[in-house]
Amino acid sequence: PADSAPRHRFIHHTLFRFALLCFIAHSFARRAAARITPPAMTDTNPYDFLELQHLPRLPVPPLADTLARYLEHVRPLASPEQYRHTEAAVAEFVESGDGERLQRKLEQRAATAPTSWLEPWWDTGYLADRGEAPINVNPFFVFSPQHLPSGQIPAAAALVHATLLYYVALRINRIEPDTERKSPLCLTQYWRLFGTTRVPGSKRDHLRTFPNSDHIVVLHAGRCYSLRVLSNAEQPDQTRVCVDEPALRSALSA
Repeated sequence: PADSAPRHRFIHHTLFRFALLCFIAHSFARRAAARITPPAMTDTNPYDFLELQHLPRLPVPPLADTLARYLEHVRPLASPEQYRHTEAAVAEFVESGDGERLQRKLEQRAATAPTSWLEPWWDTGYLADRGEAPINVNPFFVFSPQHLPSGQIPAAAALVHATLLYYVALRINRIEPDTERKSPLCLTQYWRLFGTTRVPGSKRDHLRTFPNSDHIVVLHAGRCYSLRVLSNAEQPDQTRVCVDEPALRSALSA
């Protein structure tokens, strides 16, 4: 049509302006990012004192016991034919020597693992699961109303303040070990409770911990807000909670 040329020029100019704006915005973003010091990040435990060296390590069961328990757990799930096939596969696994070879490797792994030989595989079981994390992985808690102030904001402020006090006590090594039947439990996983995020990946997610984090994230009306709650977070022995419960109520009400 005769009027198509002006329309094409308009579209061309619009796309050119949009591409130019994207380039300018990208340039500013790169310059701004170059001036920002990234926060300290770690993949290892920043609180080595949480590991209780005197605790017994997770044992590696004897190969015969592992295979017997495997068959015991498979039996209710398999048909008679499937179970016979599984028994034959287990017998071949032993006779070929593969079982003993892998058992020695597992025992070597247990002897050199920083904490537990099972821990990396346990993490993978959670982080490589491609199912819905809020339903299948993420924990949640239900609190009894009589132990909290009434109202959403007062209750949130009380929970945040109590959590911050616990976090500071953890950082300066003033938390007594958890116990089960009077036996102390390992606390090495506690460092992942705070300042830690799960970064999505295509096949396996990754945990990233920021030990100097000094803020919490507040979600409200579809927006995220950063609220500073700690001072001297870069020095664990001097970290302090810099807001009290009334201040948190006021900030959360804003």
